[in-house]
Amino acid sequence: MDAQVMKSTGSVTTWLILLALLAGSGCGKPESTPQPVPRAPGSTGAASGASPASGSSQQVGASVESGSKNRGSFQIGIVPTNPDVQTGVRLSFQEIPSGVAMKPGTIRWFVNGGEIKGQADQLPGTQFHKGNLVRATAEGEMNGEPILLSTPELSVRNALPEAVTVSLNPMAPKTGETVRASAQGRDADGDPVSFRYRWFVGGAEVPGQAGDTFALKGIARGAWIHAEAQSFDGEALGSRMFSPQIQIANSPPYVVRVDYTPSSGSTFEARIVTGDPDGDVVSIRGKSLPEGVTLRGNVLSGTRSAVQERGSLPASVIISDGNGAEFEYDFNFSIAPN
Repeated sequence: MDAQVMKSTGSVTTWLILLALLAGSGCGKPESTPQPVPRAPGSTGAASGASPASGSSQQVGASVESGSKNRGSFQIGIVPTNPDVQTGVRLSFQEIPSGVAMKPGTIRWFVNGGEIKGQADQLPGTQFHKGNLVRATAEGEMNGEPILLSTPELSVRNALPEAVTVSLNPMAPKTGETVRASAQGRDADGDPVSFRYRWFVGGAEVPGQAGDTFALKGIARGAWIHAEAQSFDGEALGSRMFSPQIQIANSPPYVVRVDYTPSSGSTFEARIVTGDPDGDVVSIRGKSLPEGVTLRGNVLSGTRSAVQERGSLPASVIISDGNGAEFEYDFNFSIAPN
């Protein structure tokens, strides 16, 4: 009998101990969901812990605790992440779970620490400059409690310059002449814009030509040339632009000199020496020659007495390259006596 009582008492004691252990571990109680605590201003990361006092407004990080009623994460950020004065910036809300509501009209923008008036979720580039630091804040509610979200500061980068126009002068150059490129650009930061050039003949780049001028030495008539100008603001290269293509025009022939051939006889000769930049064969025809003087090829000939008796005599010939370029050349005969 005593043995049975002792056995029964031992069993009861064992169950009481197990129940006490289970009660201490929280087993059997309804599950409680911890509420996230907004972090203090200036902190980052995930919110955790107990909920803030009613009516408080604090800065929180970018995520909601995975153990809270509103599982998931949310964040705000400035886009683009490398802004310049041309892009401006806007505030981006991402992955906002249920239970989190952002208040309209509560976005505030700050440039170098000072508040700047923006346009709702956007801040135009006219409101800041290269090198400025930009951030934003926004108010909302999480599970009925006020929160304040803040973005990291972003630095405004250099805006790339732009090439706007490129022109060449002259527009109908000739072999041996020099063509000059003239470019204009703009820079959103107000930086001075210079240009780096490349030159092309027949679509192929000419090595070693990086300046704004290009001498057409040895470039044949009919070749097409153009230039490329790339903008530079002192920090970075910007956009490129091609000039119009221009064609090298025909170059007219020219007269070098008139050589008189000394002669002790009754006749004389005068040779008209010509040249042509394009290498064309030059032809000469008489327009107005003194009586007794004839032209054959580029040689004038006649009797000495016919010229000497009349002193210095005017003559006129037409010089042509056979490709549309010709001109009138005037000169005087003056044959010295024997």
